Order: sequence, then structure tokens, then C-alpha cells
Amino acid sequence: RIKSICYKDENIFRKYYRYSNDPSVDREGKIANILLKEEFPVAKHYKTGYSDEKQMRFNEFDFVEINSITEDDIDKEVVSKALSLIKHLQKVKYVEDGYWNSYYEKDLIRCLEYSPNLKNDSIKLLAEIKNYPKMFLHGDFSLKNFGYRANTKDLFLYDFQTACNGPIDWDIAYFMATLSIPYSNLFEYDERILAMIKLIT
Repeated sequence: RIKSICYKDENIFRKYYRYSNDPSVDREGKIANILLKEEFPVAKHYKTGYSDEKQMRFNEFDFVEINSITEDDIDKEVVSKALSLIKHLQKVKYVEDGYWNSYYEKDLIRCLEYSPNLKNDSIKLLAEIKNYPKMFLHGDFSLKNFGYRANTKDLFLYDFQTACNGPIDWDIAYFMATLSIPYSNLFEYDERILAMIKLIT
């Protein structure tokens, strides 16, 4: 994952990237603007640039005040809103750019190197998942990347560095896998989603 640092400057939110050569720096602003045109709850992207002072690339967005959602806030209503947002994301028409295969999948395989006992089964799962229908996904759909817009109960989404076309319902599985609370009581899931949850965890 790309590491970044963020600053607020009046009404501008500036995000600096430690690894400036990664193509995800450019894709984040590009995808934010695509989603904004589709009337998604995301911040407007202004520009991608380079800071000579910090020697880092950055993206500038409109600053939007967000209230975080914690696991203590998770209930069926929050999950329902999150799943609705994911289903909406899946309808986005995004030109295939190979990100899933060239970056996301390689990152997953690299992580499996630290779990040799699980590697063979997980590689088989990953191969099976590649055959699932492809839809647009956020790629890192977790509590750290969405919240409530201030003074509302409307979800607001951010951080699109890993957004791409990938296996259908991956975002659902990823979201549930990142929760420490039992997801089985929060929504109904099928074997396909369960397989992806196993791979992620």
C-alpha cells in the first residue's frame, strides 16, 4: 500500500505520497473526478502536482469535514448503507487498465509469502476468484476510507489509490473481513463472498 501524509490548507485537502513513482498517485485524482461526475459522495479533485520543498507528489481535493465511523457504530443500518454504496460503485463504467492483475493481485501473493501454511489453498482461491465477473471496485473499502459527512447520516467515500475493475463483490468481502465483529449477523452472504473473505483474512 502507498503511504501518504495529509494536510488541510483552508478549504483544500492536500495528500502527499511517499512513493511518488507509483501510478496510483495519478489514478486517485482521475477516479475521484469520474465518481464525482457520476454523482458519488466524493470530494472534488483539483490537481496533481509535485512539491520541491517536500520532494513528494501530491493530490489536492476540496476539503470536506467527515465524522469517522467506528466499529461501535456498526449496525445493520450502517452495513446496509455501505452495501448500497458498493453496489452503486459496481455500476461505474471504467476502462480496464490491468491494475488488478499487475498490482493488486501481486500484492496479495506477496502477503501470502508470510503465511506458508495457507499459501497453496489461498493461491487456488485467488485463481478461482479471477474467473468471477469483473466490476468496478474501491479496492480498500473499510472504515478508514468512508464516514459520515459532517452533521448528516450520509456516507462519504475517499481514498481511491486501489480502485479498479476486479472480482464482483470483492469490496463487500473486504469490508466484512476488516471488521473484528462477527459479520455473519450483519448481512446475508453467499459462498463466493465467503471464499473472498477467507482469502483476505
